[in-house]
Amino acid sequence: MTKPAAIPTPYWGYYFNVDGIDAAVARVAAGGGNVINGPHQVPDGQWIVQCTDPQGAAFALVATRRESK
Repeated sequence: MTKPAAIPTPYWGYYFNVDGIDAAVARVAAGGGNVINGPHQVPDGQWIVQCTDPQGAAFALVATRRESK
C-alpha cells in the first residue's frame, strides 16, 4: 500500500481480534481511547475500527460480528 501524503512516516498497523466490535468500541471509550474510523464492514464480512489509546498510539480492532454474545 502506498503511503498517503498526509501520513508523515510509514508505520505498521496492528489489528487485534475481538469477539464483537460494538462491545470493543465501548471498552476503548471506557479506557480513555478514541475511535478515529469506523466501525465499518470490510469486503470479507468482518467489522473493523481504527483507534488511538489515551497516549495517542494507533491500533485497530477486527471482529466477525457487530455485537458480542
